[in-house]
Amino acid sequence: MKEHVSRQCDLRIIMCTCCGANIQAQDAQEHTNVCPKVPVKCEQCGVDLTRDVVNQHVQTTCENAQVLCPLHNLGCMST
Repeated sequence: MKEHVSRQCDLRIIMCTCCGANIQAQDAQEHTNVCPKVPVKCEQCGVDLTRDVVNQHVQTTCENAQVLCPLHNLGCMST
């Protein structure tokens, strides 16, 4: 029974290796899908980031991100 509780039970508490949150083992995959500290690559430039900063990176510092023309609100479709 001790083995089950410590290693197999879906209700046991485990720690997310990315953010340190305590979660139930049965929720590990769901948590990984939304965890803000999961490593991801920027789709524009390939740099390694965490999920919580990738959008900011693309909007402010990514050299490969396509930016709309400042006159796009007037109809310019260039990037």
